[in-house]
Amino acid sequence: MKVLHINDHLELKGGVEVYVLSLAAQLESRGVEVGIAFGQGNASAWSRSFSVPSVSSVAWRSRENGRREMERVLKSFAPDVCHVHGVFNPGTIQACLEYGPTILHLHDYRYVCPSSGLYYRRSESICERRCSLACFPIGLVRGCQTLRMPASLSFYSRVRFVERNAHRFQSVLANSQYVADRFTRSNGVVSRLQVLHYFCPIEPAIEPPAASEVSSILFLGRVREPKGIVRFIDVLSRLPERVIGTIVGDPDSVMRAIIEKEARRLKCWHRVKMTGWVERADVARIVEQASAVIFPSIWAEPFGIVGLEAMARGVPVVAFDVGGVSDWLENGVNGFLIPRDDTLMMAERVQELLSDSLLRAKLGSAGISKVRSQFDLDGHIMKLLSLYEG
Repeated sequence: MKVLHINDHLELKGGVEVYVLSLAAQLESRGVEVGIAFGQGNASAWSRSFSVPSVSSVAWRSRENGRREMERVLKSFAPDVCHVHGVFNPGTIQACLEYGPTILHLHDYRYVCPSSGLYYRRSESICERRCSLACFPIGLVRGCQTLRMPASLSFYSRVRFVERNAHRFQSVLANSQYVADRFTRSNGVVSRLQVLHYFCPIEPAIEPPAASEVSSILFLGRVREPKGIVRFIDVLSRLPERVIGTIVGDPDSVMRAIIEKEARRLKCWHRVKMTGWVERADVARIVEQASAVIFPSIWAEPFGIVGLEAMARGVPVVAFDVGGVSDWLENGVNGFLIPRDDTLMMAERVQELLSDSLLRAKLGSAGISKVRSQFDLDGHIMKLLSLYEG
């Protein structure tokens, strides 16, 4: 069997990209020939990769180019199934639908929201609306739409394209129940829509790590304001002086300045440690060094693979209850779910973990068990292979 995966980026940064490359390797080990078509990234990250720059293009005129470029890849690779992940250009999706069986995988909200995020930047709040023409004036006022009208129209047309063609996909997969519900709200009931949770990309530990002499909290992932990095600094400032806050991710110069300014204002800058990205092989080690992993996203986080990675290594997670987080985090069982934006409660729960090693071990053990039973690799792959073969 041959499967072509299509995604904007090809690199080991970001949850979706990690998932696609991890999935490709696992499918290959089971006899599936995998190709990956991508718009941006590193072609050497996968042996059978196909550069299709227009996959990532938002320009209206690129739609036909995207269709033609994807048709050439399909003719060359001749897959049995097309598996579409995050794509900006609907022309590339159209080529797949016209070619043969196509699966649409919902990793975020780009197929139901013109701005892809369901998030108002100015008010830092979650959008609960359906996509409509009202998105243009509302988006400009609330800061979720680009000021470039051609790009804005292109984003809108992508959502409308999926609405018109939702019935043509062989399957529509959502990474969480929340994402599935938002897709249903926009497209009505789609009979082939189902939730397929991610598998954990790192091996579960046997038991939680031994308590470290240094108390630390960890932020791991893309360093962006909707990911709650400022809230992470707020939480750190409320914890004892001995606690270190480690940030592992990709802050640009603007975000670094924001982090430093906020940490200095809250008098905890001397306790902030920023490492930049680490190699995938080092993620487990970095996680195990933390007393708790903080997941402070304030947008409707679609899922959160970082949470699975922390749970797999036996480290409790403290997260805001947004989006699909509750699909993997059970309050008081394998970590703590906090009402969105309540940094005071988040800090209190973290302090409980820091001061109670038995509680950390209990929640950490529950996290390991949950990953093994509900987010295991074999179960995920078997479900996906069944879809491909069907």
